[in-house]
Amino acid sequence: MSRILILGDLAATGFGTVTMDLGRALIERGEEVRFCPLNDQNPGDLPEPFASRARLLGHEEGWYREPEPEQVPAMVEMMRSVFLAWPDGWTPEATILIGDVASLKMSLFPDLIPKGLPAFNYCPIEGIGLSPRWILAWANMKPVAMSEFGADQIATIYPERPPVIYHGVDTEAFYPVSRDRPIVFTDPNGVLTVLRSKEDCKRHFGRDPNRTLLLSTNANVRRKMYASLFRSLAPVLANHPELDLIFHCQIIDYGGDLLDEVSKYGQLGLRMIPSGFREKGRSIDRKQLNALYNAADLYVGAGGEGFGLTYAEALACGVPALGIDFSSVPEIIGPAGMCVPIGALIDSEFSCFWARPNEVEYTKAAEFLVSHQMRRRELGRLGPAHVAANFSWARAASEFAALIPSRIEVAA
Repeated sequence: MSRILILGDLAATGFGTVTMDLGRALIERGEEVRFCPLNDQNPGDLPEPFASRARLLGHEEGWYREPEPEQVPAMVEMMRSVFLAWPDGWTPEATILIGDVASLKMSLFPDLIPKGLPAFNYCPIEGIGLSPRWILAWANMKPVAMSEFGADQIATIYPERPPVIYHGVDTEAFYPVSRDRPIVFTDPNGVLTVLRSKEDCKRHFGRDPNRTLLLSTNANVRRKMYASLFRSLAPVLANHPELDLIFHCQIIDYGGDLLDEVSKYGQLGLRMIPSGFREKGRSIDRKQLNALYNAADLYVGAGGEGFGLTYAEALACGVPALGIDFSSVPEIIGPAGMCVPIGALIDSEFSCFWARPNEVEYTKAAEFLVSHQMRRRELGRLGPAHVAANFSWARAASEFAALIPSRIEVAA
């Protein structure tokens, strides 16, 4: 058993999912885990087992951003105490920082890791051509890749190829709906809902059960290539009046205003529909998200991924996926969908190259999957077994625990 400090997001989506699910899995295997969240909320806002194990820094964005100059001395002292002594005397034997290199460079934490404390950066890599200067961010820690692709890219600038630890998928939360395994939840008004089929899930979200639904739940950020996705799918929507595209994300975010993009398609754009269940600062819970995935006939995405948890969650629900042959996406989709070639590399603000799809090939693949219902369903049936065989939080926790040396001397 090891004492492990996790530095990560504790929100309900994105990296928060990784922090919470990995943290739970480590706790369930008997590790002593504490958390220092980057989203510095009240401990009472956190569910257990996190609230009683979280240490807050009193800074609006936790450890993510460097504080103002006048705040630095107090913040440095508090950050050091997170590594060296908690109020009850607890001290970590290792730390895992969940976040990209940009988050490391914007924080004081990496420079404050005590000498001798094993520290790991569970790091997403979404592109190629990494800057050699990134290695400075790992001066006091070792990177751990989220995919084989990520490990290959890190190896181009780091002295050794890092270990790969895949995310897991919560298959108690994400599964194919059926009569034997319905989705059951109670709304805030106490009304019980029981969904037993894909058609039930479509009705739950106000959709005609006879319509074919394409779904994306990717965040609205530039890397997700929503404009390219819309362009690629517009001809398919035009060919299939029974088809809708649902996107579940914040409409206005770092990727711009998606309704501005949709407005370019006139009447056709009316079938590119926000889910209506995602508002700024809020997201639906896992039971509703499971229902949304199950309502879909095909999951679609057009950008690169550090891991691609939304693809994996969709596959776990028996929904086939369409993505690009770049980054971790083909590893995650595996046999349960299709990947199309990239169309171009794109400079990113992180001094690496992202990619967008070959839109002609994406259109062809989407047209094929929409037109061939049996093939789509065959691919969908492969998803749950693919996820179960490859993406387990219990396995990820075991692999992280194995990285921690048994004897540790930490310098104050």
